[in-house]
Amino acid sequence: MEAMRVPKAGQEPSGDGWAALIEESAQVRIKHRQLQDENQRLKRCLYALTMQVQEAQLTTSAKLQTYDVDSALAQVNMHAPEPGGTTQNLLDLDDRSRIQADNKFSLFFDISEHTGPVYTSRFSPCGGYLASGSADCMICITEMGTLSSERVVHRLKAHNAGVSDVTWSNDSTSLISVSLERGETAAILWDVKEAKVARAFSGKGACMLAVQYNPNDSNMFIACDTKDHMLVFDTRQTQPAMTVCNDCMVYSVDVEYEGTYFVSGDQQGQVKFWDLRRIPTTEGGCPNGRHPTVFHQFINGNGQEGIPISYVHMANFGLGTVDNGRFMAVNSYDNVLRVYDRGSLMNIGNLQFRVRHQLYGPKNKNHTIKSSFYCGQQYSLQAQPQNQEEAVEDPKGRGLDNSFLLATGSSDGFAYVYDISSVEGTNHLLQKLGAHKDVVYGVAFHPKRPVMASHSKDCTIKVWAPAVPLGEGLARTTAVSAYAASSGTWTAT
Repeated sequence: MEAMRVPKAGQEPSGDGWAALIEESAQVRIKHRQLQDENQRLKRCLYALTMQVQEAQLTTSAKLQTYDVDSALAQVNMHAPEPGGTTQNLLDLDDRSRIQADNKFSLFFDISEHTGPVYTSRFSPCGGYLASGSADCMICITEMGTLSSERVVHRLKAHNAGVSDVTWSNDSTSLISVSLERGETAAILWDVKEAKVARAFSGKGACMLAVQYNPNDSNMFIACDTKDHMLVFDTRQTQPAMTVCNDCMVYSVDVEYEGTYFVSGDQQGQVKFWDLRRIPTTEGGCPNGRHPTVFHQFINGNGQEGIPISYVHMANFGLGTVDNGRFMAVNSYDNVLRVYDRGSLMNIGNLQFRVRHQLYGPKNKNHTIKSSFYCGQQYSLQAQPQNQEEAVEDPKGRGLDNSFLLATGSSDGFAYVYDISSVEGTNHLLQKLGAHKDVVYGVAFHPKRPVMASHSKDCTIKVWAPAVPLGEGLARTTAVSAYAASSGTWTAT
């Protein structure tokens, strides 16, 4: 039998042996894809069954015995032969769309409880619940038990106008909501477990546009209204502990993760930083009404004239991380989503923000659009390339848990997801999600998993997640809030 000749570099392959190898390679590739599809279906079934077992264990005192699949597979793998070199090479050359599919978001379910446009949605810090506010004056609390089912546990009604924003306390036990009502009530504090109003807070008789808890102090939150005010509240008293007057209307506020300062975005395109540590406090712990100091500000946009801002928020990488607040996303009314970078500065008094990314595509004119960051559990900012020459990796091939994402709503009815993991100017449109029938007012990422909620003018919320199983349940393994009967408190388990 004549030996098959391997072609030299630059020489075209020929011979029956080479043709047979190509045909065999194609068959192996097809078989591999079939096995991948079957494996994915089996994983989804196993994921759903695992969630059902965990839910059953929570509702019964009996200990359910389950088959340890991992141990069984480990025993099988001990005797499994190592993959051959030919098959491994074919996998390396295979179409990367198979890998990319695992990094894409798919629609898992809708939440259709609201009867009016949904202006806001936010996951609880524990990850077990999603709060949404709507023009129907109602707040819905949805339990995110699994990705195949959801349950609206509370429908909260106390506002007399559309709910413009909500924010969770750090322990996921309480919720603050604000509305577009022109009245004495500026904000409402909700007891989530009891589903009742715990306290109502007085304002300045203006519509409230946004609200944000202090992540490091559940007794403090900040809200902004249509009369150019930012109101700093202590939850232990009904009146504002401090009123900050801006020179124009403030559309959005965000508090830095460790609670040392907050940032505001306003009608004139000004981004301002206010130091909460410089606010003198009384013996009872409440600010005494003195004005905090603006220690830094800059104009949003490329020119001298600022672009009005609809939403501003900072990326947080975890408690004690020096990169908290380093990246900031600004939605503005010129159809550009900008990501600013202050650099790795340790001195908060020397902030110098520069534009890191300018994202084009989402439509933002005439609508208040919100965005959201997601930082994968395996993502490391320090491990990323330091210049564009080093940034050769295809972001589509990077797993979501190793990615830094920014998603936003848009007035064209789509939600946009960008990969901003790498160096300046190397952003990539990961996905354009189309399922809503009208303006997508904003998106919110789960605090621990690549799961995203989008809320829209079409009165619905859509929950998105990767097509492959996440490996763990959203609520059961990421500290879903539960009532501890023994202690009589609402705790995270």
